[in-house]
Formats: sequence, structure tokens, C-alpha cells
Amino acid sequence: ITTWMPSYINDVYQFGTSLSILNTAILPIFSVFRLSFAYRLFKSVQNELKASAILWSLGFISSFIFVFVYASQAFVSILMMALVTGCMHGVNLMLIGVFPARFKDTGRVSTVSGLLNAFTYLGSALSTYGIAAVSDHYGWKTTVLLWCIIACIGTLLSFVHFKKEKSTL
Repeated sequence: ITTWMPSYINDVYQFGTSLSILNTAILPIFSVFRLSFAYRLFKSVQNELKASAILWSLGFISSFIFVFVYASQAFVSILMMALVTGCMHGVNLMLIGVFPARFKDTGRVSTVSGLLNAFTYLGSALSTYGIAAVSDHYGWKTTVLLWCIIACIGTLLSFVHFKKEKSTL
């Protein structure tokens, strides 16, 4: 979303390139709040997988709202994009920064963290080109719907995994 936000704003709302890029300034402003929220959420639930599931859920809700306003409400659309991005940064923090600590007794924290980080970068690279292809061929409505579907899948998978982990404790 971060990569494509200026293109989306320019294509859908015709704000012009400068204003479209300027609107992406909301994302770094949210970064302080989103990391603080993710940390407090983790401290509250005491489980990075549960925190990730909650963040995925919030991301799904934000992307679901975004589906309905993507072409009619610029402010709400930008806000939803910032919220989705913030939630995904929180998930990244939980899965890349916190989850590997579970492997401290085996001495594999760095290995697990490195593998998860590698998959994160691979997914980011693939999505950069994939989102370009989807938006070029099918338009922004389909692209926004795809983001919502991905958030839904992430939500379902994270809750399934959390419940599975909880039942094995």
C-alpha cells in the first residue's frame, strides 16, 4: 500500500502528483502511533500470535471499509490506507521482532528471524509487481478488493494458528 498510495490517489482523485505524494506523509506520522499501539497490545495480551491476529483483524476491518469508499471519500480512503499499513507494520513487528524469541533455548533466534525477514522482503517484492499488474489490468477497485481479501485470509490464518497453539499448551 505504501508503494502504491501516490499512484492510487492521483489516479482515483486526480489530486496531481505533488499533492498525491504529499498525502503519503500521513504514513510516517502514523508510524509512532502504530508501533506504540502494537507494543501496548502485545503487553496487554502477552502473546505475539494473538496480538498479530488482532492486528490482522483491525487491518481487515479497515480494508473492508476502504472497499466501499475507495473512489468517493479521499480523506477516509487515505485514513484507511494508513490504518491498514499501520496494522501490517504491527504484524511485522510481532512476527519478525517478537516471535523469534521463542527459539532462544535452541539458539536459533537469528535463523528464525532471518528466514521470516527474508520471506517478508520476498513478499514485499512480489506484491510490488503484483499490485502494479492488478491495478493496470483490472483497476483500483479490484486492487482494493484484493487487499481486503488478503487481509481476510491473514486474519483467518492467524486466528486458526493462535487457536491451534492455544490448544497445544
